[in-house]
Amino acid sequence: MYVAGDRPANKGRLGSLAERIKVLRAAKGRLVKRIGLALLCFLPWGCVALSPNGHDVLTYGVHDVPRYGIFEQSFTHSGSYGNPYTDVTATAIFIEPDGRSRSIPLFWDGGTKWKVRFSPDVLGDWTWSVSSSDSGLNGASGSFSCVPSSNRGGIMPMAGYPYHFQYQDGTPYWLFGDTQWEAFADDPGRNLNHNSMIHYFDVRAAQGFNYVHSQLFGQVRASNGGSDGKLNPAFYDYKAETINPAYFQ
Repeated sequence: MYVAGDRPANKGRLGSLAERIKVLRAAKGRLVKRIGLALLCFLPWGCVALSPNGHDVLTYGVHDVPRYGIFEQSFTHSGSYGNPYTDVTATAIFIEPDGRSRSIPLFWDGGTKWKVRFSPDVLGDWTWSVSSSDSGLNGASGSFSCVPSSNRGGIMPMAGYPYHFQYQDGTPYWLFGDTQWEAFADDPGRNLNHNSMIHYFDVRAAQGFNYVHSQLFGQVRASNGGSDGKLNPAFYDYKAETINPAYFQ
């Protein structure tokens, strides 16, 4: 998914809007994987080697990742932080088979856990490494092999016809969809919850819709239901940027 405009990636957060959408597509499997709809989402930001510092640096083995699929790797930070979301910087560098590099921020997944998700689009052997202000994350590295798949990839302007769309593999894409701003928020009084949204997406998919215009958290309602029956806010404090990972999980 290619969308223009956002704050620059910073401080180990979810990164650019396009990167956040990739994270969203992978993390919010309850909506995307179930019916294959594209989500066009906006954020309401005002949107076993030893390192020199003595910490073990993890090296991960090779495995296959489908082209336009999702590579995911989890990590654990070693430091103590009041707010890892703002206190830690962490970026993964991916090296393509031809030697070109791409970077994407890791995202904090709560506690000491961090993750990176990446969708390779070039067949062949890739390598990656992490650069971070945290010694437990810094220097982690690994590799994977991008193998052929039937995936079409994300959505992008059509080559030669910028007012039309295509998948990354070149297949034409006819944009036909709906807007549901608060797809990821819960409102018990209005029966807005996980089950009602699954029903909504099933109905729209059966009608031939292939995308939904949404946002990660609404300006009216920005919380969803937790396993304890209480509502999880997206942020505990917007100004202090104290994020609640449970909302995004």
